[in-house]
Amino acid sequence: MALTRSAILLFLGVAATAFYADAQNVCQLSSNVTNTNYTLAVNSQNLAGGTSYTVTLSSTLNTTVAVLFQAMSNNTSIGSWSVANMSSNCTSGFGVSSYLLNNANTLTASWTSPANLTGTTVTISALVSDSVSVYQFTSNLNTVSSTSAPNVTTANTTASATTQKSGGHVNSPTSLVLALCFLVISKLLS
Repeated sequence: MALTRSAILLFLGVAATAFYADAQNVCQLSSNVTNTNYTLAVNSQNLAGGTSYTVTLSSTLNTTVAVLFQAMSNNTSIGSWSVANMSSNCTSGFGVSSYLLNNANTLTASWTSPANLTGTTVTISALVSDSVSVYQFTSNLNTVSSTSAPNVTTANTTASATTQKSGGHVNSPTSLVLALCFLVISKLLS
């Protein structure tokens, strides 16, 4: 009986660790392949210091995703992110571990540019992981010269994705650790 309790406690500890590790992985997403089922929109393409921008991710699918929002200038993450009723511990962006996207439900984030903005271009990106792949969507914000006409073009948005499938299933850290726990507990109980 003590062995059974130990096995259950081991399983719970490893499972909790796996779920925590999986939530942390949203901060490490990267990709470069396309998918037209998702759309990234930014409310303005004109870049100015100390300005808040609304960034919206939508999908034609009904799917649960993990998302990492980033704002990059000269290969450096800049500004601050917020998503209503959510928190993130990512150091280079804002990570959302699990969110249901569909035609009626979009994910909206707010990005605020630094007041002392030094670059002329910022790339806003959303790295999206669903059950099949990881996709990257970007939109460039550019400063407007005081002598030129305002930039009124539509969003310059691109999309990309990397498939992470092997043998017909997704190899996520959570599923692999849980499978290992199941095997260990099965062996201990037999």
